[in-house]
Amino acid sequence: MRDLSRWCCQNSSCPDYGRRGLGNLRLAGWSGQGKRIRMLQCKRCLRPFSERKGTLLFGSHLPEMEAVSILEYLAEGCGIRQSGRLTGHTKDTVNRLAKMAGQHGQTRMRSCGSMAEKCPSHGGFAGGVPILFGTVVASVCPAR
Repeated sequence: MRDLSRWCCQNSSCPDYGRRGLGNLRLAGWSGQGKRIRMLQCKRCLRPFSERKGTLLFGSHLPEMEAVSILEYLAEGCGIRQSGRLTGHTKDTVNRLAKMAGQHGQTRMRSCGSMAEKCPSHGGFAGGVPILFGTVVASVCPAR
């Protein structure tokens, strides 16, 4: 099982909200097609949440690696249609993901109160497109 220290409680009324590495999370089950998305639960407030909550993939049906592939093509300067052709997705899917990534990045920069380079937990940004550190999930934390 992957390390849970990168995640934190997503319940804003919980005393442990937004605090990582406390050991207060446990696996509560699985969701998604093929049971590929973990459901986590805070041991303190007992509220379950998806491991994708607070990330740009929350509510998306794309597998994580496909989303990463699309965003990497966009970060390299490929256009919407070209990225779609290279990944086997429609331009609408690529456009929707790019829009979600832009909105997610703006929200995280606002919650940080400064440029993303000054807040390493939010990852870096280049030209408005998130720079990915291995996975999309690794570079996010809840807005405060």
